[in-house]
Amino acid sequence: MGRELRKVPAGWEHPKDENGRYIPMYDQYYGDVLKEWLEGHKQWGDGTHPELVERPETKEKYPFFAMWDGRSPDPDMYHIRKYTPEELTHIQLYETTSEGTPISPVFKAGEIEELCGWAAENCTTFGRSKATKEQWLAMLSDDLVYHKEGNLLFL
Repeated sequence: MGRELRKVPAGWEHPKDENGRYIPMYDQYYGDVLKEWLEGHKQWGDGTHPELVERPETKEKYPFFAMWDGRSPDPDMYHIRKYTPEELTHIQLYETTSEGTPISPVFKAGEIEELCGWAAENCTTFGRSKATKEQWLAMLSDDLVYHKEGNLLFL
């Protein structure tokens, strides 16, 4: 059960479906992801894609880029607006088992300790396992949320 801290703009409301459930969404701008996919598609067509350079026989099994890489990115799974760093003034905790849905309210960026206190009471790190406010703060500072059980580490 992955967890990550995302920067969000003030007033951010994660998109929901018609039943009021969060729609899983990557933390990337659709335009950037589409541009990268289209570049891969072009490279596949002209034979310069790194996969084809290393293993040219791959094109026999996958004549089209989409057959190898999958369909082009779905705009519903990405931000359709590119936010500037100055706009990303708040933070929110997300689960990343899916593409990402919120598991905390939105906090101001300077309220990391408040978010960690909230997470200690309301969120899990893995399965049903929880962490203290201090543990959340340490994990989010290291950009790695985990659960340790003996000598096992669950990410």
